[in-house]
Amino acid sequence: FFELRKDPIKLLPIIEPETSIIDLSQYKNDEQLTKALLYSYDPLEDSTQLKKNPHKFYYLRSHYPLRREYKAYTIVHADHKTVTLAKELGFNNK
Repeated sequence: FFELRKDPIKLLPIIEPETSIIDLSQYKNDEQLTKALLYSYDPLEDSTQLKKNPHKFYYLRSHYPLRREYKAYTIVHADHKTVTLAKELGFNNK
């Protein structure tokens, strides 16, 4: 359409999360998947910031922290059921 020679999305650098390994060994089996999901994005953090700083609504709305898809994370030390479900969602497993 614009006669670009490369796919623009390929030009964007992929920013990896600071810590891509999610160690679930300290959690009970029935908590592991929830902890993995919240590790990748915890909406309560956004809510807390907004409640503390309602006057910064527009700033917070336009300056969200970087979030990565589940495939950017690898879970370790999880039970079999958690691994199965997490893989279906896109997480990696070691």
